[in-house]
Amino acid sequence: MSKISEMPKHVKIQDIETEMLKFWDDNKVFQEIWKRAEKKKYPDWKFIDGPPYTTGSIHLGTAWNKVLKDFVIRYKAMNGMHVRINPGYDMHGLPIEVIVEKKLNIKNKKEIEADIMKFTGECKKFALDNLWIMNESFKRLGCFYDWDNPYMTIHNKYIEGIWWALKKAWKNGYLYKGVRPLNTCPRCETALAKHEFEYYEVEDYALFVKLKVKGKKNEYLTIFTTTPWTLPANLAVMVNPEYEYIRAKVENEVWIMSKNLATSVIGGLLGKDFKVIEEFYGEKLEGTKYTPPLAKQVPKNMEFEKESENTHTVILSEEYVTLDKGGTGLVHAAPGHGQEDFVACGPQSKYAIPAFCPVNEKGVFTEDGGKYAGLYIKDADPVIIEDLKKNGILLSDERLKHEYAHCWRCKSPLIYRTIPQWFFKMSALNDLMVEENKKIFWQPEFAGRWFENWIKNLWDWCISRQRYWGTPLSIWECDKCDDIEVIGSTKELEDKGLNVPEDLHRPHIDGVTWKCKCGGTKKRIPDVLDVWLDSGSGEWSVYPSVGREENYDNWRIGDFILEGKDQIRGWFNTLTSSSIVATEHRAFNACYMHGFVMDEQGRPMSKSLGNVTAPEEIIEEHGSESFRMYSVKSTAPGEDLKIVRSEIRDQHRALDILYNTFVFASTFMALDDFDPTKISLKKLDLEVIDKWILSRLNSLTKNLTGAFEVYNLPKIPKFTQKFFIDDLSRWYIRIIRPRIGKSAKKEVRHAALRVLFEVLSRLTTLLAPQVPFLAERFYQGLVRPFYPKLPKSVHMLEWPKVEDSRIDPELEGAMEQVQRIVEVLLSIRQEQGIKTRYPCLRAVIKPKKDAPKIEHLNAVIENQANVKKVEISKKKIAKDMPFKETAFFDIALDTTVTEELKAERLSRELTRSIQQARKKNKFQIKEQIEIVVTCSDANTLETLKTFETTVGPIIGATKMEFMAKKPKRVDKSFFQGKVKYDEVLVEFYFKRA
Repeated sequence: MSKISEMPKHVKIQDIETEMLKFWDDNKVFQEIWKRAEKKKYPDWKFIDGPPYTTGSIHLGTAWNKVLKDFVIRYKAMNGMHVRINPGYDMHGLPIEVIVEKKLNIKNKKEIEADIMKFTGECKKFALDNLWIMNESFKRLGCFYDWDNPYMTIHNKYIEGIWWALKKAWKNGYLYKGVRPLNTCPRCETALAKHEFEYYEVEDYALFVKLKVKGKKNEYLTIFTTTPWTLPANLAVMVNPEYEYIRAKVENEVWIMSKNLATSVIGGLLGKDFKVIEEFYGEKLEGTKYTPPLAKQVPKNMEFEKESENTHTVILSEEYVTLDKGGTGLVHAAPGHGQEDFVACGPQSKYAIPAFCPVNEKGVFTEDGGKYAGLYIKDADPVIIEDLKKNGILLSDERLKHEYAHCWRCKSPLIYRTIPQWFFKMSALNDLMVEENKKIFWQPEFAGRWFENWIKNLWDWCISRQRYWGTPLSIWECDKCDDIEVIGSTKELEDKGLNVPEDLHRPHIDGVTWKCKCGGTKKRIPDVLDVWLDSGSGEWSVYPSVGREENYDNWRIGDFILEGKDQIRGWFNTLTSSSIVATEHRAFNACYMHGFVMDEQGRPMSKSLGNVTAPEEIIEEHGSESFRMYSVKSTAPGEDLKIVRSEIRDQHRALDILYNTFVFASTFMALDDFDPTKISLKKLDLEVIDKWILSRLNSLTKNLTGAFEVYNLPKIPKFTQKFFIDDLSRWYIRIIRPRIGKSAKKEVRHAALRVLFEVLSRLTTLLAPQVPFLAERFYQGLVRPFYPKLPKSVHMLEWPKVEDSRIDPELEGAMEQVQRIVEVLLSIRQEQGIKTRYPCLRAVIKPKKDAPKIEHLNAVIENQANVKKVEISKKKIAKDMPFKETAFFDIALDTTVTEELKAERLSRELTRSIQQARKKNKFQIKEQIEIVVTCSDANTLETLKTFETTVGPIIGATKMEFMAKKPKRVDKSFFQGKVKYDEVLVEFYFKRA
């Protein structure tokens, strides 16, 4: 009795997937893999899962991301690495706060502060509820993670890891409190860091304004701005010392402007004639005093002239004054409303101009805003413009479309405001970050260049947020002497004799205070941290938070991370920045960057466009294995993935071919009571086609290993699919069919099956990281029945070693040319109207210069092109035969039809028709039949009789009779069929023997 059963022919891949999921759970497969790794003391391969937000169901982008990771994770686990992967989830921050605000119908921060406990409690509940839903969705993709132990950024141990980094940054001198303009969200009422901006095109006012030069009659500086609301805070004008400027006579006034822009602005935009009366370099303008544009409307503005003699003067800046974006070459500066303005002339610059900011966190002018007090900044714009007109200094107020920063979560336009915040001193670490980045292996290579361009110009990172649901800022400040203490762990608080709350979140932690040495009280700064600092601390926070490590100081650089290209300014940036300020080295050694998921037309998927496809839809229709293979192979590293449903359907069909290949093998092995353990592959006298497929198998192993090692992930399914479709299913198996048929000798059948088993068992292992469900099914159905002592799961096997001795490049190259020759011959057949199953007399092949030797593969050509003979000729091919050529060969097909060919073609037609009738009537391969063949044409009948010994074994006939007409004993118990060849009708009748 056979050790294996025939694999079922008609199954849904989705059913196999759910069956294998249950198998893994029931047998605790993943836990066993980790136990084995620990027992054998495999080296740890450190991978941190970039955490998605727990804001709802997963989308195709996160599904693709998890699958890409899973390819690598499974490969590393099979290569003697201890790969213990905990899935991660980002569970703090504005994304969740905004959702909870809507749920609770909260309109502003005051309503939150009325009951912070309720608000953060709802945030926590929302995050946890969604986590487990997302967990199941990722699990259904077949991903190899410790699903029972996800790391959560809300856990105390994780939060302490972030505190640890803050304390390290403080000690290293990279954490400081500063006052500077920051982009803030008026809706969320908090500052944002640069990586949290999203830019959208908006239409704003584009103002050209003239500012009266003091001490000069009718002389003006000309400026340009798209933010009228910042003009009440104007305290300087910047010019580039190296640019050429002019004093231009315009009617009865003199305007100062860039020489290069004067014609386009004065003559073009404003439509006025002008005359240049002086040319000079910008440095000459330094110190020029002027009257601010809204001096009467904003009295507070004028008071700053008492604080700094440079207020309301021209200052110099090479860096922040350019001509490439238009304007006038003179830049309006409000140090309280712009990073560049602040750097160029603010309190910490050589000009020491105060940073005046008359706007509050809601984007409303304060009392310092004078006439505009109480107005939202955008509502103030038209009022300001009217005042500029009344003051007689507005030159133009046209509209302009331009890119403007918005909040990454609520999409509100951002405003620059000067407020005290806490910062990481990234600007002092740019060079170190660039040097560490050079040590990282990037896939694709250009991602590393992108990242370098980002980090080499980083601003200082504002890490404090005036919000509620987040990691609390672990900084305590004395309310009397302003002494600061940065806390790095709960133990530090316990050592002070303090009661540490079970939950470190607000408002619980807000009540932890202690006496300062000065007699005052140390209170925690009420801010929370930028949520990006949560994921940015993953390299040292993850392991302790899931109970795998205790000491944050023991963390080591990650071996590999993988995320999308938006993480250049996101997670890649925050991981690196957090690591640099805490330890002054990189966070990871290798990184794979992928693109975005797009629809079929290359558009981003969005609800507004109605083009969103949920992963569940694809899995339900095609299975997750189809999505895995399609999504990984369909785009190069770093490029976007277009979701084309028809191509996923094609991928599903490809996997059907793979599955049917294993069905085919299991069927013949079960039928023939085959046992590979009783046949030594090394002792077999292999045919050339066997040597070829084993060479291709080892080349595949080598190619896959190489691609995995450099994380060239899209190549992996491409290599694999080419092998199992082109090499195995459409070539090798077609060629060996006669060797495993019933008419072949048993030793021949078993030798061919032994090679096929070797290929399929190795392929099963190679498939494990790619299609884990199918690989498991093949392993359980084909491999393990023969080798029950093997590990219980394919995912417990080691990655196959390459047998270099079996790789024959010359044979592979020759076979590639043979495949091309067969394609050409089949093409000639099609053009000549000759069916593939009809044998032809001969193929004539003339090699060209440098053509590979193919004589030893003539039998393969004869088999696959269905020709009686292949002739390798040195002579020119006769013109009377259909002819084609390739790069290396001239190829012709002799289409002459002899009587012998006619007879053989008839037998082929009969064989095919009987086989189709067997299949139609659901006969199994192993079932034997008895058959009667009738034909009224005596010559044809006699011809058919000569093929009895060849046709009979193929169709499984124990008895085969040939008669002129149907005998009376053929009754309704017989199945019947017919075939017509060369106008002669042949009928047949058969039943089970």
